[in-house]
Amino acid sequence: MAAQFPQWADLPVTPVAASGVDNATFRLGDSMSVRLPRLPRWIGQVEREQRWGPQLAPVLPLAVPEQLAQGEPTDGYPFPWSVYR
Repeated sequence: MAAQFPQWADLPVTPVAASGVDNATFRLGDSMSVRLPRLPRWIGQVEREQRWGPQLAPVLPLAVPEQLAQGEPTDGYPFPWSVYR
């Protein structure tokens, strides 16, 4: 987090109790979440969310989490990931 989004480096990161099968989900501070795919086969899901979520959110009849940032793969974590409000 600190390397890619230093503005959030001091916020606590805590695991979500039931984070799911496809992604590991963590709370970031009080109002954000971080979703990280668990396996390479779910990278496409993250990329689709990152691409289509912001475009579809304004026209869907239900609330869609607001994407705040797109994390890039690094030596410490090899997949793309996302930060949401």
